[in-house]
Amino acid sequence: MLQDIERIEVVRGPGAVTWGANAVNGVINIITKRTEETQGTYIGTVAGDKQRQLVARQGGRLGEQGTYRLYAKLHRDDPLPIISGADENGVLWKGGRVGFRADRRIGDDDLMLEGETFREAANANDYTGRYLFGRWEQRKGDGAVGTLQAYYNRLGINNGTADDSEDTFDLSYRWSFAPVGRHTFSVGGGYRWIYTDIDPKSGVQIRSTTRNDQLFSAFIQDDIQLDEQLYLTLGTPPSWSTTATPVSKFSPALACAGCRATGKRCGPPCRAPCEPLRGPSMT
Repeated sequence: MLQDIERIEVVRGPGAVTWGANAVNGVINIITKRTEETQGTYIGTVAGDKQRQLVARQGGRLGEQGTYRLYAKLHRDDPLPIISGADENGVLWKGGRVGFRADRRIGDDDLMLEGETFREAANANDYTGRYLFGRWEQRKGDGAVGTLQAYYNRLGINNGTADDSEDTFDLSYRWSFAPVGRHTFSVGGGYRWIYTDIDPKSGVQIRSTTRNDQLFSAFIQDDIQLDEQLYLTLGTPPSWSTTATPVSKFSPALACAGCRATGKRCGPPCRAPCEPLRGPSMT
């Protein structure tokens, strides 16, 4: 739900080392509120001649250290007005979704589990899906942080010519620590499995109706403090796929001390205002 978004972070520039091969020009990180910030009951509605929406959310506690929220949303968006004389074939979009999120703190560790199921329809196209996502964040006394996360996602599309379903499972781990004075290391790895199944309708032919892809990846990154005003970031993310040639990249970057001290990343070259940076998209 839009009401559960805490902030949206936009990081400019290449970020393939930390965020993967597709992070060429930048990264958009959408961070949702923790469940202790959404306690109680919330009901919202939108009513108009072209748009109608109803959202509801209920938050509560799970024992002394845990909190949760449940939510549901229904919407209908009618076609917008078009130029006089054109065919009236605008897109009617309607659908709904329900989901949950739960957070629990155990000592210095944080546990999170969330899931959602939805169905959307836009004219002749029908979309269904569901996902389950979990994260375990470990914090050590020396400042080191370890993050283990996994998710499963299923997406189904019926567009009149074929029924398409895609299943994705992803598992990743990241460990950040500072072993020596001027160096802060981040190491990690991941595994992703994607299975696609296409059932063509009558009269439609597809060379291969199923596809099974697996991707293995690992990365190491070193943030080096060169002096009080300048930092150098070095890293490389080798990856191996069952359908592609192994790939390895090397991505150096410079950042000024002023931006790093405020938790921000410079644009290339550094200029104000800087972009907020909280780390890789783990939320």
